[in-house]
Amino acid sequence: MEEETKLNPVKRFKAEMSNMSNKLLITNLPVQVDYATIHKLLSSYNGYQRASVENGKALVTFESIILADKAKTALDGFEILPGNPISIAFSFE
Repeated sequence: MEEETKLNPVKRFKAEMSNMSNKLLITNLPVQVDYATIHKLLSSYNGYQRASVENGKALVTFESIILADKAKTALDGFEILPGNPISIAFSFE
């Protein structure tokens, strides 16, 4: 079955999509980062809908998995402050 997924692009795509979400969890945020900072950072990405920020983490919602993935790819490792890269993962909360 695993070999079939490797060879069949539709099955491979479905398998990849099952590990994704339209929600992103951003961690390793500096303490001074608030909602306004996250909103400003993400509002330029298509499909951004909302965010909540608490305890150095942000939960961000996009219209679709594909738009969330584009933002994740662009921003994972971005340094809001020098030497402080953020980490972004799909969230299933």
